[in-house]
Amino acid sequence: MKVSGPQTVRLVLSSLGGGGAEHVAVELCHQWANEGFNVQVVLLREGGIRVVDLPVSVDLHVLNITRARYALPKLRAWERKHGVCVTLVFGFEAAFVFAFGKFLGMLQSPLIFREGSLPEINLSWPRRVLYPFVLNKSDAVVVQSASMVRRVRWANRCQDKTIVIPNPVREVSAERNDVVDKEWGRCEPIRILSIGRLSPEKGFTDLVNAFRDVLRLRPRSELTIYGEGIERKHLEELIARHNIQASVKLPGYRRIDQSIWRQSDVFVLSSHYEGQPNALMQAIAAGLRVIATPASPATIDLLQACGLRDSMITSISGAELCEKVDWCLQAPASLWSQASTRLLEMSDPRKIAQRYLACFRQVA
Repeated sequence: MKVSGPQTVRLVLSSLGGGGAEHVAVELCHQWANEGFNVQVVLLREGGIRVVDLPVSVDLHVLNITRARYALPKLRAWERKHGVCVTLVFGFEAAFVFAFGKFLGMLQSPLIFREGSLPEINLSWPRRVLYPFVLNKSDAVVVQSASMVRRVRWANRCQDKTIVIPNPVREVSAERNDVVDKEWGRCEPIRILSIGRLSPEKGFTDLVNAFRDVLRLRPRSELTIYGEGIERKHLEELIARHNIQASVKLPGYRRIDQSIWRQSDVFVLSSHYEGQPNALMQAIAAGLRVIATPASPATIDLLQACGLRDSMITSISGAELCEKVDWCLQAPASLWSQASTRLLEMSDPRKIAQRYLACFRQVA
């Protein structure tokens, strides 16, 4: 079997939807393609909305399988055709398929498993039982913060092969939100932004409910939630029940650009649990005022590293949200500017891509 050269990097994902892991994968592909690497991407299912964001030079292969167990023969055929190569795998489903293939001897490539969430919460009971198997068969496990290293220990004593690499965030100085010191009136309307998959763990039901109290204090305020998912109908019904359709918008999925940051005053992360939230990182990088729940150890570590510990909100309730909004508006502009600078130093995409390459070399 031929072995792919040192200039080849390979990624495996279930699909390229609009989630955080997919964002990271696309960003890494851009960095490696710009450096002249042969980038190979294998998707278990349909391409997804982020496929169009991949560099044109990427060697993309979609297996089009209906169930994960059908992916293994196709992955084996791919490896036989393209050679053994260190493979970065995103998500438990794809990682389990790959790990099982290594167990059976059907796959030979070293496996790097990127853990992007909280496995003890995010995984169903059957998958939690299988989680230690995935870690055991992985040659390295990438997490986004030091606190997350401790969170995977419940499944396996794998800290010796766990590597901390934050998510990459692009320089957005041209899109910087111009936060300035000003006196905000107690009743002055504000524009609140949130971004994420419309699913229960994102806490958007709590956010919509709490936003009613913001409207009572600050009439004509607006809440915009970008994203798509299974909770759209429920959220639309909730918004209609509260009769706040004119104030709450659900535009669907959209690539985040300069106009979104400039049309917002405060970003809110309302999630019940997260990995390292990309939307929050992008908002901080753009200089936006932010409010965030302690959705994961990685979220807490992120806020602390950026000097934004006081941005944390215990829960998304009406009274707490109103109080934290007031705090955000009164905080000095320098706080948000310094947070942006710290984040970009920590999550520079070129540096992050190089750290992944160092991990590739380590397990090769």
